[in-house]
Amino acid sequence: MILPGNTISILLALAAGGACAAAILVSRRGVLIAGLLVQFVCAALLFSSLPMALVVAYCIVGACVCGILAVTLAGEEALGESRQVGIPSGMWFRVVAVLLVALASISLARAAIGSGDAVAPGAPIGAGLLMGLGLLQVGLSEEPLRVGSGLMSIIGGFEIGYTTVVTAIALHGLIIAIPLLIALVVAYLQVQPAAGSDAVQ
Repeated sequence: MILPGNTISILLALAAGGACAAAILVSRRGVLIAGLLVQFVCAALLFSSLPMALVVAYCIVGACVCGILAVTLAGEEALGESRQVGIPSGMWFRVVAVLLVALASISLARAAIGSGDAVAPGAPIGAGLLMGLGLLQVGLSEEPLRVGSGLMSIIGGFEIGYTTVVTAIALHGLIIAIPLLIALVVAYLQVQPAAGSDAVQ
């Protein structure tokens, strides 16, 4: 019989994977940012072996990342300089790719992380979904926002799996801070072409 806590961890993992899949299947960038926030919160709640301070810190980093990206996109739209790049594939291709990658990633993560009383059943599912779908998102897009979002998903999935092996607080604190740096780089890349075009004019 599955315990309620185990059921919650599985639901959190599926919610994180669903949010990552939505970023691949839906072209609207607002959906991507909302999905990214869901990923951060669900991944943080799957850090079962880490202190609560790091869990809260990861949620705060996620809120800051989504805030930076939202402000950057709002500035682009206000200036009329949006550079949204569509995902170069059809909807059915993306649906099939998401399903295949999700199933393969879960299987690989379960084999790599294993199972047991010390490992929540949602940990390998969440780690596999975020890493696999994050890689898929990076491979399907050229837009800095989507590539950066995919990289953050990969890091989130890696962190979920890594917490089942190592509980060194300093190392996890460093990994948790990486998405903030990625968000700043993405924000710079999003506004850089607009600044260059202004300079030419």
